[in-house]
Amino acid sequence: MSSPLIKKIYCLQSHPIQYFSPLFQAIAAKGFCNFKVFYCSDSSVKGYFDRGFGSNIKWDIPLLEGYPSQFLKNYSPKPGTNLKLFNLINPGIIKVILKDKPDIVWLHGWSYLTIWFAIMACKISGTKIWMKSESPLNQELVKSKQNRFLKKIFLQHFLFKLIDKFLYIGTENKEFYQHYKVPDHKLIFSPYAIDNDRFSKAFHKLKSEKNKIKEQLNIPLNSIVLLFSGKLISKKRPLDLLDAFKQLNDPNLFLIFLGDGELKTTIEEEVKINNIENVKISGFVNQKEISNYYTMANILILPSTMGETWGLVVNEAMNFDLPVIVSDMVGCAKDLVKDDVNGYTYPVGDTKILVSKLKCLYLSAQKLESFGLASGRIVKQYSYEMVIQGIEYSLNE
Repeated sequence: MSSPLIKKIYCLQSHPIQYFSPLFQAIAAKGFCNFKVFYCSDSSVKGYFDRGFGSNIKWDIPLLEGYPSQFLKNYSPKPGTNLKLFNLINPGIIKVILKDKPDIVWLHGWSYLTIWFAIMACKISGTKIWMKSESPLNQELVKSKQNRFLKKIFLQHFLFKLIDKFLYIGTENKEFYQHYKVPDHKLIFSPYAIDNDRFSKAFHKLKSEKNKIKEQLNIPLNSIVLLFSGKLISKKRPLDLLDAFKQLNDPNLFLIFLGDGELKTTIEEEVKINNIENVKISGFVNQKEISNYYTMANILILPSTMGETWGLVVNEAMNFDLPVIVSDMVGCAKDLVKDDVNGYTYPVGDTKILVSKLKCLYLSAQKLESFGLASGRIVKQYSYEMVIQGIEYSLNE
């Protein structure tokens, strides 16, 4: 089915993000809509200090190529992209919407003031509003009754009534919207995806060089590599993985923390005090180099708790045919992790069960291989192509 008129879709984003720019390139290349992205901050392009990583970050892949974009002036006295209400104040979006009258404005969440400028302008101009957020129901249900009561008033009875379509990223996110009474006809499946094509090409290029990569990183060739990928911060719970690794006490295992952050020193101290061998902290690794780590790893573990609304590192790892073990609080657990097929989930914080799941997996060469191949198949369903299909279908309804 094709639409007689090409719809104009404007997407409002806080800042250029390495996971989203390739999606925007794919949407623009498909040509099914008149698409443009408006950014509230250019910090990720210029480079910025990331508190989570504890270092200056400038991504080494193009963030602005291949699609139309425009930066809006930010009038915030305390600019930032951690999505507090007054970090992003870009009133210019009002003029853009009222002047251009796009058919749809695609918003990400509701955390900063510019979003509310856009909602107001859309209601004045008659523009439809689509919203994408990451909120998972499992993390919502552990919040206090008071918090959920206030959310019910704000979301169910106010904000969500202003939105025309909701782009849900996975099962937990869909159930979050349903919990707040969003009707199913307003829900569009828009899977949280990464540039599968780029990562799978890197894997096929590098997989014959696993041993060479291990040698370069000073990792024993016969070791089974457990990989943590992300910021070394409390919500990621890297110390849980270190504790599980210590309990395993297996000289054939090697643990890599792929990242940096405030817990780096704590991890180093724990390693030293407990004489834990075969542990490496890589520090921040940019996009062009990260494939080396995924290629030579054997299992990805994500022990995160509240705040890990999805976990795109799981998508990344699965493109390298890696089995995955995640806590039950990780947002993608219900979608990407099929128990005893490509990995396991375990109760967040329960390192004894994490140890048992690791043993079930790494002690079986057959499971390592079959689970990895299953990961490669599953992640193909979480692609930019699936996002585009959902958007096209909804445009033609």
